[in-house]
Amino acid sequence: MTDAGTLSVVVPVFNEEQILKDTVEELLAGLANLPLGGFELILCENGSTDGTREIAYSVAATCPVVRVITLDRADYGAALRAGLLAAQGGTAVSFDADYYDFDFLQGALANAGDVVVASKGMSGSDDRRSMLRRLASRSFGLLTRSLLGVKVRETHGMKLFRAPALSLVPLIEATRDLFDTELLAVAELEGLTIGELPITTQEKRPSRSGILSRVPRTIVGLLDMRARLRAGHVPLPATVSQLPSPMPDAA
Repeated sequence: MTDAGTLSVVVPVFNEEQILKDTVEELLAGLANLPLGGFELILCENGSTDGTREIAYSVAATCPVVRVITLDRADYGAALRAGLLAAQGGTAVSFDADYYDFDFLQGALANAGDVVVASKGMSGSDDRRSMLRRLASRSFGLLTRSLLGVKVRETHGMKLFRAPALSLVPLIEATRDLFDTELLAVAELEGLTIGELPITTQEKRPSRSGILSRVPRTIVGLLDMRARLRAGHVPLPATVSQLPSPMPDAA
């Protein structure tokens, strides 16, 4: 049952046994200090081969606001999708186990967008990653806009979703690296509002997936997405006005 006043924090986790306890402690402490009507923390474990799943369940057993979802195979997009579908709050924010920012969350709650994106490339942002990582992000954004015909320039990273955007999650087919890209593209094509906030991006650890190895599947995935969207295989709702109203903005 959805509680419009509750914030759902969705965190996909894969092989995070080294940092998961600290991440959960920091998230719970930070969320408790915000003026929220209530919150839940959903850990979406997917295909871990270390002790991540056991740690997640151990934490959840001692903290009633923590829930665990498990998937049998490693799939970031599928994990994020499962977490958003399971969210009981009227608003949800997606964080990573090593990438979360309470300043972004506060700004996003005050923003009126149906989706609010942490944008690494907009004016006022400070992207402290390597040159290769920055170039990859900008190139992916350009490719997404060119192939899908959307204006949103950032689809990966932290995002806040209000009820109209959450209602689109069951329609999204892409998983792995492109779930949130398709969700934002469908949201924009459906006429939902997308806000962007500048952020500081500092990697806490090196990326665990090679950029070059992801290029071929990313291009193929975007081409498939474009074909599906153009063919109408994603059954968009008739009107945005039929979607649930967003939760009132935080003061």
